[in-house]
Amino acid sequence: MRRPSSCSPRRLAFALAALTVASAAEGASTTRSLEYATTGTIGTAGLTGPAVVRFEGVADAFAATPSPFPRGDIPSVLPAGSGSALALGQFDVASPTGSGATIYAHTPFAITFRVISVGGELPTAGQDAVTISGWLDGTVGGDRPSQLTAHYRLAGSFGTPWEPRDMVGSFQTGNLTQTLTIPGVTTILACPGGGVAAAPVSSLLVSDAPPSAPLLDPNSIPEPGPLVTLLVAAAGGVIGGRRGRGRPTPRNPE
Repeated sequence: MRRPSSCSPRRLAFALAALTVASAAEGASTTRSLEYATTGTIGTAGLTGPAVVRFEGVADAFAATPSPFPRGDIPSVLPAGSGSALALGQFDVASPTGSGATIYAHTPFAITFRVISVGGELPTAGQDAVTISGWLDGTVGGDRPSQLTAHYRLAGSFGTPWEPRDMVGSFQTGNLTQTLTIPGVTTILACPGGGVAAAPVSSLLVSDAPPSAPLLDPNSIPEPGPLVTLLVAAAGGVIGGRRGRGRPTPRNPE
């Protein structure tokens, strides 16, 4: 009676399917730990009165890089729930001494976003710092209610389909572009009836690859796990066994 072959097509298909599933489970994620820090400066151009605003950055902050959008498919207006939230620091606003007012008229500021590590590795050369720039407009103190706003300068190329509308800076991790966005590209520092205090600055980090680049970050693809290695060996043995069984046995000439 003929015994079922261990190299049957059904078993071969099962082994290859298991290999595919295991490989996808181990190599699909491109999410990595991002360590960063920020600092900020505020200029004096357009400033009337004593300076009452300073920027307080963050040191050794951590976030997770988000799963990337499909290649070239990042929307201009980001859907709710997309990206990873990053705390960039805060503007501290103090009331002017006396009865005078401080006026900011297109006064420049700059926030430096410094990448310390990505997945425990040093950032790509030339991509370890991003400058987010903008200007302050408004009045703090005096006879009128305080009203002061920080406006951020857009960094994207208008009309490019894979850049979100509120992009203020970007950097690379492998073949992926990590984009910093600030929804509305403004932060209210002081408003009528609200007084003056600290105004946190939050950014939304989104990830995408240009259409000409592969989607997966090559630095984030892990080494094959034991299960994948075992299945590769098993599949190779099955294929080799079938090839060996298919060859006719040579006969010795008589």
